[in-house]
Amino acid sequence: MKHVRIAWLSIMILQSSTGFSLDSWSGMFSSVQSFPLFQGSFWKNLGHGFGIPPSGYVYSFTVYNDSNAPVWVGMQNIISLMGGCFPEAGGWHVYPSADGIAPGSHYTHRDKEYYFEMFIKTTPDSYSNHMPYLQHSDVLYQHDAIQLEKDHSTKLNCFRAYTGRDFENGAYVHRQKAELLGYIQTNGRKDTNALSKTEVLPSLTIKNSTLEDYFVGFSSQPGLSTSTMTPSGCLVFALVAQDSFATLSIFGTLSSLRPGTIGVFDGTTKACLQTIDMGTNGFKDMPCTIELYQDAGSASVEIGWQGLMSGHYDMPANRIRDITPILGYFWYQSAAQAAQNIDLPGTLWVVSFGSQNEVLAMATPGQAVQFLIARPEIAVKKYIYFLYVSEADSTKAQVFVERFLSGAVGAPLIAQYQQQAAGLMSQAALQLQPQQVTGSAVSGAVQLSTELTTQAVQGCLQMNNGQIVDSVSEITGYLLGGDVFLPLGIGATPMYYQLAPSIQTQENLPTSAVINLFAQESVTTAPKGMPTPIKSQFAVAAATKQ
Repeated sequence: MKHVRIAWLSIMILQSSTGFSLDSWSGMFSSVQSFPLFQGSFWKNLGHGFGIPPSGYVYSFTVYNDSNAPVWVGMQNIISLMGGCFPEAGGWHVYPSADGIAPGSHYTHRDKEYYFEMFIKTTPDSYSNHMPYLQHSDVLYQHDAIQLEKDHSTKLNCFRAYTGRDFENGAYVHRQKAELLGYIQTNGRKDTNALSKTEVLPSLTIKNSTLEDYFVGFSSQPGLSTSTMTPSGCLVFALVAQDSFATLSIFGTLSSLRPGTIGVFDGTTKACLQTIDMGTNGFKDMPCTIELYQDAGSASVEIGWQGLMSGHYDMPANRIRDITPILGYFWYQSAAQAAQNIDLPGTLWVVSFGSQNEVLAMATPGQAVQFLIARPEIAVKKYIYFLYVSEADSTKAQVFVERFLSGAVGAPLIAQYQQQAAGLMSQAALQLQPQQVTGSAVSGAVQLSTELTTQAVQGCLQMNNGQIVDSVSEITGYLLGGDVFLPLGIGATPMYYQLAPSIQTQENLPTSAVINLFAQESVTTAPKGMPTPIKSQFAVAAATKQ
């Protein structure tokens, strides 16, 4: 039957040219576009008998632009005839306007009737010589709506423009790309294959593909620019090393990273170089990755959204730092709160040692304090110490603490602590290795002792080794506990620490140690009886470049 239809078409065309030899066709038409076969009116009239699809077959779509430049949607109506597809005259249109779909916005086209081709383009240019399947340099994605699906479709198909990269001449070149994400079901019925839109972004991956270290900041205020975004205005401000990944998650009372702004800052001057808006919505269960990059010939670092579909984004591996701040809480329990023992006259200081040594918080008996813990840079450990200073005057006590942070006092003790902690962490890592592997199954479950787990997380100094005497200030301090943080850990789980009141002694010395409630009892909420925490007056500084 197919051969008969083709033959009929051939006869019809030949009959229309009766009286002409083959040579007489030469020069008859000024261009290939004016040839009758390529005149849309010819195929449209013929198509009404053969190529027009049944009514009710429509296609709806949305194009989201998460790239750094505008994109356009081009559509060419198609006449389908006897297995072939031909452009309809006057059927080429470009949407939405001359300005295109701006970065961070989207364009929706509903109930477009079959048949047609849809293009996501980097220019609004029209094609005078367009034919189906003909490629053009400004096309990012081409979709052919020539196969009929279910009539009266309720699917809203979702496309997305993003910043991708190609490997050319030995280096990566970043450019706009586009992808098909799937569809949203608009009839309200449950569809396990459909996409689910959400305004909540719980986490984000940041890839620094450059050969420079940059600070990355996050603000919950959307629409910030390089002139309005500052380090002090960021909820998170951390160094992301060259050729590494950073992960950022919600923490504290922050329930979503949207809305907000991500900024890239110079690794030395901390001047804001680039910003990118987090947008207002996305798709559930799709990983979001932002890339810092600088192509050859580019004057500065740039930032862009990577793709959402598998294979279009980088997977974190090896060099990873979690830049999500950890909320730390310390409760210096008083004798009245514990209904036993005594309150000592000194103060308890929470300090950290890492790429930068600093004070995190200070508390007196009966107080609970809240402070932020920033994980260290890649290949660096951060040690948290709880230092009791036997001085009631907080100003004098702070002088002692600053000398402790500078290494003027207590340096041998710190070295001993870090050596012991490293040994325990190595021991824990060895015990976590599988003892026997058969195929892909691991036989023999390995359990860490509670004592080892507590020591590995909390620290390992005994009280009788924790005394620090400063001959200059004539003040004595005591290390009552500590903790160790790595660049990547268990996430942003709040950490609660508690110090019980001391047992009375003649020397009036501390006889209690700080305990990490998470390590001992997996406590992730405030322990019973803890007063409302006071936010620390000490600002946590961003780490410096190594």
